[in-house]
Amino acid sequence: MARSFSAGSSQYLETSSFASAATLPVTVAAWLRPDSTSGFQRAVSWTTGAGSVCAASLLLNYHGAGQLSNQVLGGSASVLPTASGTFSAGSWCHAAVVTDATAARAYLNGAAGSDATYSSATLTSTTYLSVGRIISTQYYSGRVAELGIWSVALSAAEVGALADGYS
Repeated sequence: MARSFSAGSSQYLETSSFASAATLPVTVAAWLRPDSTSGFQRAVSWTTGAGSVCAASLLLNYHGAGQLSNQVLGGSASVLPTASGTFSAGSWCHAAVVTDATAARAYLNGAAGSDATYSSATLTSTTYLSVGRIISTQYYSGRVAELGIWSVALSAAEVGALADGYS
């Protein structure tokens, strides 16, 4: 079953007592059906404070229309690896981001882009898990289904199996 979110209605789900963001690696994956291929949106974010520094993020349209990225604060700057391919508005796609202590990657329908590397992730233990937004001005519009979070860096083959519908 999917949960619908409307950016215009500021809809989101959030918990402030999620697992420690200081504990890496992590994989976040979900099926998404975005309403638009424009506008900066975060379908899911795992942050170190109330919508602040990201440990992992299903970030839509940052580098371009229909693109999926993962934003992680590494050292003194964010890294934003982008998955290969693009998604379409009104169509389901599988999105996954993998973050470990020195690299981040994003997958769209099982296809990864290039890794982004950094010296070390700058994360604290205070964490928020948000579905449908990151901060009060950045909301997601669309559906989210089968959200999963793993405390391991899933391999490309494992992410591909999720995208193919296997467990």
